Amino acid sequence: MGSSRERGFSVTPERLAFIEQKMREMGIESREALAKAANLSSDVIHKKLFSGRKVDRSTVEAIAKTLKIQPTELVESDRWYRRSKRAKSQASTSIDWQYVCRTMLDRQKKLSTNEVIASEAMQFDLLDDEIFISLALVERKEPEQLSQNVHPARPIEQYEEKPPIEYEQFREQILRQGNSDRIAIIGEPGAGKTTLLQHIAFWILDKELGLPIWISLGDLIKNGDLQRLKDYLTQVWLDNAVRDVTQDVKSDFLKQLNEQRVWLLLDGADEIVASSGIALREINNQLRGWISQSCIILTCRINVWEVDSNALRDFQTYRTKEFHYPTQVEQFIESGFRKSNQQSGERLKTELANTERTRLQQLVRNPLQLMMLCTTWHEQESLPATKAELYKRFVSEFYKWNRSKWKKKDLNYAFFPNTVAKQEKLNKALGRLACRALDEESSPFRLPHNLVFDELGDPDEDGSYFWLALNLGWLQVARDSDKPSDKVYTFFHPTFQEYFAALSIDDWHDFLNHTSHNPEEGTYRIFEFNWKEVILLWAGREEISPHLKDMFIKQLIYFDSKESFYWYKAFCLAAECMSEFASLKYLDSIIDRIIEWSFGYFDSKEKEWKTFINPISSQAKESLVRISNEKITKKLSNLISTCNNEKILIEIAISLANFVGGRSIAIQVLEYIIDTSHFSSTSIEAAKVLYKIVPNNSMSLQKLLGLLKGNDYRMSALALKEILTDKREVIKILESKIEKFEQENLNTYLLASTLNKIDPGNIFAVNTLIRTIPKIENESFCRLLIDILGDILEQTANKEAVNTLRALIKTRVDEDDEFLRDEAIINLSKIEPNNPENISELMKIVFYGDELAYWERLNGAVVLMQLLPDKNIQTPIEELLRKMIIENSHTASFCMLASEELAKIKSGKSFALQTLLDLAQTSQGLSDGTDVLHKIKKIITKEDYSKIIRVFKKYLVDRTIEINPWFYVDCYQLIWHCTQNMSYLEFYRAWNNLT
Repeated sequence: MGSSRERGFSVTPERLAFIEQKMREMGIESREALAKAANLSSDVIHKKLFSGRKVDRSTVEAIAKTLKIQPTELVESDRWYRRSKRAKSQASTSIDWQYVCRTMLDRQKKLSTNEVIASEAMQFDLLDDEIFISLALVERKEPEQLSQNVHPARPIEQYEEKPPIEYEQFREQILRQGNSDRIAIIGEPGAGKTTLLQHIAFWILDKELGLPIWISLGDLIKNGDLQRLKDYLTQVWLDNAVRDVTQDVKSDFLKQLNEQRVWLLLDGADEIVASSGIALREINNQLRGWISQSCIILTCRINVWEVDSNALRDFQTYRTKEFHYPTQVEQFIESGFRKSNQQSGERLKTELANTERTRLQQLVRNPLQLMMLCTTWHEQESLPATKAELYKRFVSEFYKWNRSKWKKKDLNYAFFPNTVAKQEKLNKALGRLACRALDEESSPFRLPHNLVFDELGDPDEDGSYFWLALNLGWLQVARDSDKPSDKVYTFFHPTFQEYFAALSIDDWHDFLNHTSHNPEEGTYRIFEFNWKEVILLWAGREEISPHLKDMFIKQLIYFDSKESFYWYKAFCLAAECMSEFASLKYLDSIIDRIIEWSFGYFDSKEKEWKTFINPISSQAKESLVRISNEKITKKLSNLISTCNNEKILIEIAISLANFVGGRSIAIQVLEYIIDTSHFSSTSIEAAKVLYKIVPNNSMSLQKLLGLLKGNDYRMSALALKEILTDKREVIKILESKIEKFEQENLNTYLLASTLNKIDPGNIFAVNTLIRTIPKIENESFCRLLIDILGDILEQTANKEAVNTLRALIKTRVDEDDEFLRDEAIINLSKIEPNNPENISELMKIVFYGDELAYWERLNGAVVLMQLLPDKNIQTPIEELLRKMIIENSHTASFCMLASEELAKIKSGKSFALQTLLDLAQTSQGLSDGTDVLHKIKKIITKEDYSKIIRVFKKYLVDRTIEINPWFYVDCYQLIWHCTQNMSYLEFYRAWNNLT
């Protein structure tokens, strides 16, 4: 990525062994301890150094210093000292790529707020270090798979979140040390994603870490199609960056990419997904080949990301955490008013702290909305109550600020919209433009010249709406060109496009006009991603009568939909509208219903707590947090007093912690469960949640460490891994346990597996497996331990362990145990991917192996495709997988996994999907049925959704629940997944078998 990281240094297996020897000599007990002593992150040690990946100069220096050796004892001396020569050669080139990237960033950077807001009293530049409040980031990860013994009614969360990481820590540990080269930053509109990415871009340049190239992903859409990223970089970006692009310049640019010097900063993935139908997985397809050599940081709105989060599985995902109120919010206010009127800032803090301002306190945790509040604050006025009112005030102030700016630009004041009537006309025109873009454009926030011209007139005509919008700053040139028709524009910020769209709509039927007998004649914007923020802002408009809003809310909560898929969506949208318009008529009933869907209810007849299946419950919880009404805290507190289900109480506590006044109640509930629960799994979950709410909480930490020492070590260890940065004590406890249970095959397997998750490549686990494997006669256990050893060795280089596998191969050949021999070869191939002997042996297993060894042949094929990812190997593997699926059609589990792998080959996907569909329908009464549906969900794309609905809708009946409730739940979840990516009309046609 940078001048050090991009080339990096490889540490050979022999020198890794030397590092481990020095660690033992110095009493450094684990790799975790080495990371701590060298002030490096554990991921750099585990996932890079001991995984055979290149590490940067600072990492080598830190390790050498810690082990009291010279860097040249770890890496080749000629590579180590080559840096100075490289610097000289770079100085002699004609292109200064650092300068080029900085110039392009300065051009690309959206107009700073100072340039748009001409208020003398208040000026902001969100990239200024005094104003930029470091947003915390929350890493997301997929939850552990639930076992079949969990009740189907239990909600399955789509993701789990780790404790927040501060921005400075994120830069140093994740970015500088190169812990991940695929990062997604997701968040709500106005949450600071673009500002954060800009800050990262200039930080990369300032620290000389590489060459940041900014790409607004909306620019890649051309005529509704996604341009190739490679073409955009080498043609559009390079042509804009360098005046005279010769072949030498292009070659030098490609060299920067190939040598991993480039960081690709991809802003606004939601802008190409929202209405173009281009899925996130298509973006993923662009990030392969030579582009994959670059570090990639991508931003996306959270609602778009969650629709298809599996599409970018390789990305380490971080959610922007809102400002903390009051600490960070007040810090921002103080910074903003420091140079203007500090007393006014203090009064704003006092007003905002009023207990009646809970909704506004929630709103201004969003960076953009806090900036808007500060810039529109007048002491003689009351504070805004809704988001729509906040935007209205900002727009009004915007025109006032522009009066002085207008004169400085030497523009004819006769054209300035100096009356409310003129401003409203311009606002309406901008709203019509915004609506058309949201409806018609493949990239709804990138407005082509012809569209703007059609709605706003000629930009060269003084006084036209187009001319006014550009000179006021409402519209900005996103892509300039000498040819007007090639120009592209954006609004000042996407949220203002949504606000103007809301201003232009007076009749709620423009959002929803449901004609149940013929939906083709209706309007269903309520189900479109582009329109959600518009609808919420419309609900907060003061000019719209409460009666009209109530009529709209009524239509939402009584929406008629087949099997209720779209009714739940409509109802949750009505709930979120309550944050802008607290309907006296429907507020209580809506909150009660959302709480019931989120956490369930007590069935007085059956005397048990009943819950709703995921994703109904998860969507309801998301909506609950967004309602932001003080009644919720009271209602949830009352629910706690009536619920005796500990797992539900934990979920209630998680939600309560998000509300003003709810955090202390949540802590009390969790502490009570930790102290009194008879179930260790429940105590572990409560302790983990409490630690996230209250970092460094001693009660939760001691509980988890106590359980770790007992029989519940696996669950508690994984919980501690998630919440702790320093895992040395956890590792020490697990190592002592593995030593104690070495003679017990199952415990050896579980402990080694757990240790590898906590401390990848753990030496103690490796040595235990090396001693244990040769002694085991039970084939099943031996295969399990070989797989674990293979997983560990993928993280590290250990000659003794490799020799153990080689010896096992020879021993099993002598004993004629082909299955175990094959297992060892497959794992050895993963460990030594460049060893031609391994590849040759793997080929024999896959294409010439025993027909009965179909599992080994499948596993070998998977590894072979990873090692040789070219089409020459894909074709014979596709033929083999098809053949084995047909021959082993009686073995459902094999056909499932083989089909999943076959679907990765483009020409094999259709066969794979049909195989899984047939399996699902023949095994609906068996446990295999639910597993098949999970595989189907993994491989389907938009073109398959209608077919999936037609196939599985017949199973959403009571009879299915009687036969196999799991199958019913998974059918429902599969169809729900499809509806997330379909318009209502597409769903209606599929459900009714219409073409």
